[in-house]
Amino acid sequence: MRYHSHRIAKYLYFAVDEGHYRDDLAEWQRNTLYKLTDALEHLHLLIGTIAAYLREAGVTDYFLRARTRA
Repeated sequence: MRYHSHRIAKYLYFAVDEGHYRDDLAEWQRNTLYKLTDALEHLHLLIGTIAAYLREAGVTDYFLRARTRA
C-alpha cells in the first residue's frame, strides 16, 4: 500500500510540476495526461490491494460492494 500511495503522490506532483518546464501547450497536455493516467493506474492497484486484504480478513463481497456505492 505504501508503494502505490507513494507512486500516486509522485505522479500527481509530476503532473502539477509539468507546467513549469513547458511552453508548448500541446506537449504540456500530453505529458500531464500521461502522468495523471499513471497515477490513476496506481490508484486502481491500491484499491485492489485494499479489497484483497479485506476479503482475506473475512469481509464479504456484499459488504465491499455496498460500501463502494455510498
